Parts: sequence; structure tokens; C-alpha cells
Amino acid sequence: MSLCGDACFWGSISNSFAQYMSIAHDIMPIVIIVVFGAALLFRTVMQKRRLRQGNGWRQYRKMIIQFIFISITFVVSNLPYTIVYFGEALGFSSFGINLLRYFLLLSNLEPMALPYATLITLPGLKEKLYALIICKPKQNTIRPTVA
Repeated sequence: MSLCGDACFWGSISNSFAQYMSIAHDIMPIVIIVVFGAALLFRTVMQKRRLRQGNGWRQYRKMIIQFIFISITFVVSNLPYTIVYFGEALGFSSFGINLLRYFLLLSNLEPMALPYATLITLPGLKEKLYALIICKPKQNTIRPTVA
């Protein structure tokens, strides 16, 4: 079945190669992001407890928040399509077939939402945008000069 947004060559390749492509490019990236993301978060929390550090935790926290925003954006946009494909691969031929056209549209969300997910976590961005939008002129102070 070929849907809009799907690759045009799916009808001309073998079934085993199509399964490989779907597993390698649809299922595995989500599994890798979830597993290694959880491992990274677990390692960071355990290292913080082990070293009892408080000052450097702010840097890790910013990194973790940025990682979570970017990972959630990727997983939310690709997971529904992957679940439908996985259900079809298990033998449920009509599993989510009506929803598939909406899930394919959801995959267009990632390129649009990723810059915003990254911008949210940048430090000092709120103040810079506020200064850019409000455009208040800075007050120049006049000081006496020593001659």
C-alpha cells in the first residue's frame, strides 16, 4: 500500500528488503533514543548522587531538559506510525489503517517543532527576545570627565 508521503519504490523492492528498511529506519531509531536516553538520564542522576555535587548540576539539568525536548519531539512524531507498522508486521492487516494517513501527517511535525524545542532551552533567550521586541532605548548617563 502506497500512501502520500511514502517512498515510491516500495512496490518494486523485495518484501524482505522493505522489512529491513522499516525496521532499520522506523523502529530502531525510536528504540535507540528511548533506551540510550533513559541510560543517559539514569547515569547522570546516579553520578550526581555518587559525587554529591550541587554546583555543576545546573549544567547537567539544562542538557537533560534540552535532550528531553528534542527526544520527545522525535518520538511523538514517529511513534504512532511505527506502532501501526509494527502491528501490521505482526499480522494484524487492518491495524490502524484508517489512522495511518493522519500519522503520516504527524511526521511533518518534527522539522517544524524541532527548532522551537531547541530554542526553549537556550539560556538567556527570553531576555534577548524581550529586549528585541520591546526595543526600549538605553539611557545614556552623562558623567563628568576629569581633564
